[in-house]
Amino acid sequence: YFLILCYAVYFSVRYNWAEFCGLARTALRLGLILSLVATLVRPDLGIHQFGILRGSWSGLYLHKNIFGNVASLLVALCWSQAAAGLGGLRWRWLDTLLGMVVLAISGARTAIAVLVGVAFSLVSGRLWLRGSAGVRLALCAFGLLASSLLGTLLYVNFDRLSGMDWDRLLTGRVSLWRLVIYLVAKSPWIGYGFKSFFEMQ
Repeated sequence: YFLILCYAVYFSVRYNWAEFCGLARTALRLGLILSLVATLVRPDLGIHQFGILRGSWSGLYLHKNIFGNVASLLVALCWSQAAAGLGGLRWRWLDTLLGMVVLAISGARTAIAVLVGVAFSLVSGRLWLRGSAGVRLALCAFGLLASSLLGTLLYVNFDRLSGMDWDRLLTGRVSLWRLVIYLVAKSPWIGYGFKSFFEMQ
């Protein structure tokens, strides 16, 4: 972590924001391209072979969620630069397309949800900063209306939602969360050591 911090300080001093975003996009782009090539050459290493994630692409990142997070970060950088008017248009479109393809391949739903949130935040922020008072009032009204509709839908469909197989939908996370809560309650003060809790006897 100290080495990463040193690199972060160096890059923040050496490059301006536009140059730093360009370097970050280049690194992410190369990582995704190499992951796709490596997966096509060695699918046994780039695709999950066992368990609930079997068949999901992970590339060089060992897990599909990390693969998707890298793609999501690349697209978010492209959109942020577009909102700020930075970077070449052609490369932005190519990087966005690459990130979207990898997101679809990885199937990382969390990364997709985060990217949707980033897009909504960028659009809302741009409208808020450059819009008139009427536009800002409309944004506030839309936020209140959306929150009310979401709460109403959750309340009306509570029985249907509670009857769904959330463990399968969330790829085993519900069972994992239950186990984590049990283990935290079992050893709340000293924890389970350096290794992951499921490796401890």
